[in-house]
Amino acid sequence: MRKNKKIISIALRYLILLIIGFLLSLVYQLFLPATYYSSYFLLKIFYNVSLSCNNIILLNGLKIEIVKACVALSAYYLLLILNLTTPMTKKQRTYSLIFSILSLFILNILRIFFLSILYSNGANTQIFFIVYYGMFFQ
Repeated sequence: MRKNKKIISIALRYLILLIIGFLLSLVYQLFLPATYYSSYFLLKIFYNVSLSCNNIILLNGLKIEIVKACVALSAYYLLLILNLTTPMTKKQRTYSLIFSILSLFILNILRIFFLSILYSNGANTQIFFIVYYGMFFQ
């Protein structure tokens, strides 16, 4: 009986992953506004920014567009895959999901914030990419 519960639990977790995989475009509709407005509010604390249409933030006369890649939905999905395919208790799984999703969200907003500051301060394009890849891909 215990073995059957374990098999059902694994099957259910993989089914959840498949369903969410098919519904990623809907999940994107939730994360895009959260990323867009959070980035805007963080920038607004330090700079005079305004919102424009089509997910564009205006900062010092420059347009910063929050595109689909800025949301990092694939990273959230990979975290979910890691979490649901790793054996752990329900309590550990819940805390792990909350911590990892919130951490990724906060780090993503900070990434957008710092890159926006670099861009608005006239960072040379080559320096901009060197700093970007140095910060996030090392």
